[in-house]
This record gives sequence, C-alpha cells and structure tokens, in this order.
Amino acid sequence: MQFSEDPNTGQLAIQRVEPGRLTINDKVYQETVLLALDKVVTEDIPASFAQLDTATVDQLCNMAADVILVGTGARWQVPQPEWNHHARRKGYQIEFMDTAAACRTYTVLTSEGRTVVALLFLEA
Repeated sequence: MQFSEDPNTGQLAIQRVEPGRLTINDKVYQETVLLALDKVVTEDIPASFAQLDTATVDQLCNMAADVILVGTGARWQVPQPEWNHHARRKGYQIEFMDTAAACRTYTVLTSEGRTVVALLFLEA
C-alpha cells in the first residue's frame, strides 16, 4: 500500500506499508518503529507486540500526544486490558489496530494537524 506525501506538513510521512517493512520519509524500516512526534525511534522499544508492557505504555503516555496508536502487526492482536486501564489513569486512550490500519490512521490524523504517537510492529 502506498501513501502520498504532503511536503508542507513538517511531519513524518508514512509513504509505503509492505509486509515486514515501512517507508517513512524515504527511509525503509524493517523493524518496530516508534513515530515519536517528529522523529523515528528504533531503539529501546519492544521488538514485538508480545513484549509490550506497562513501562512502554508509560513511555507512550509521557509523549503528551493527542492520539496514541499501536499497530499490532500484520493482524490485529488483542491488547492486555491493563494497558488501556493504565493509560486511562494517566488521561490517555491507546488505539490498537493492525499496522496497516494504524499507518492509515496516522496519516489522516497528522494531515488534520493532530499530534500523534504511533508504535508500529511489523511481525505477522
């Protein structure tokens, strides 16, 4: 799936989503990425959805975004209920969806000027 880029936003642009890889601002990633407001983070984040924990939820909430997205991989995976309970106590809601849907949602929300943080897993 290919997305078109709006060069005037100053935001990270997800240009392509393929099995096992993402293209963001003309760079290809084949690992989990965290779109942290204005930068792509690939270190010190869980490598797989199975490694997601409340410490990561804290990290996402501490970024003070309007919206927090988690792309669970090629398929939607069931989140642990305590993750959203933990986020709600901090005043946030996390939206869990498959990674392609998270990328589409990220693109729409950032085009609307919303502040979005997205943790995108690439595993099947």
